Amino acid sequence: AGNNAIELYLRLLELEPDNRAASTALLELMPYATDAADRLIGRGQFDAAGRAIELVNEADPGSTIIATLASRLQ
Repeated sequence: AGNNAIELYLRLLELEPDNRAASTALLELMPYATDAADRLIGRGQFDAAGRAIELVNEADPGSTIIATLASRLQ
């Protein structure tokens, strides 16, 4: 926790909300992050999957993939 690209970009955006490079990088990470969350669910690593889903939701609130992943997690 706290030592991953998504959290680093989110922190950067807190400091510099108009940083387009950070926003773009965060969006480019979303497919990898959702795939990782899906794999964690498949392996039964539910705590880690929940954390990954929370990060994806923080980075891209309201994304439809969040609802799908959260449903699988339950």
